[in-house]
Amino acid sequence: TFIAAEKQYIAGNYSGAISSFSEYLQRYCPSGKFCALAQNYLADSYYSSNNRQKALEEYAKITTQKGNPYAEEAALRAAEIAYDGKDYSAAMSYFKKLDEVAQSTENKNIARLGVLRSSYMLNDEVQTIQIAGEIAADPKSTADMKSEALLNRAKVLVKQNKPSDAMKDLSGINIDTRTSIGAEAKYMLSEIYFRLNQ
Repeated sequence: TFIAAEKQYIAGNYSGAISSFSEYLQRYCPSGKFCALAQNYLADSYYSSNNRQKALEEYAKITTQKGNPYAEEAALRAAEIAYDGKDYSAAMSYFKKLDEVAQSTENKNIARLGVLRSSYMLNDEVQTIQIAGEIAADPKSTADMKSEALLNRAKVLVKQNKPSDAMKDLSGINIDTRTSIGAEAKYMLSEIYFRLNQ
């Protein structure tokens, strides 16, 4: 039955694949030979069918299974779905999970950037400042990541009435007004200078 379900998945018959993989998982798992792969195919079938809520439920199951070889991809997809759905608390949890299991620098960077954005959206000032510091100090972070991290930390510092600290972060950003981050940083710097009469 696994091979028949897999053929449906490969052919793009996701409704058939969903039905077959659900049956396989119910009948043969957790001890079956292809349980991890079936769970991943089921989640992907829901995702490909644009049923994001069911996809999220299935990806979430994968992220909790120790040693599941699909945990990295599942955490990435779960984080994406939660973030796009504006469930920033869940997104932050999945991004943190992704950071734990990520093998590639690219996924580690996506994870840390996701934590930064989610914590900022949640007004979690402590987490935003902490992750921004980690991103800014990491040589594997891209220049764009560092700029976004410094900008978000500066916004928090302004809220905390620490304009001098915010100015340090803002001056570490490439103030290229052709980019949204550069333009926002330049605007914030001007605003702080105006408030401080400098």
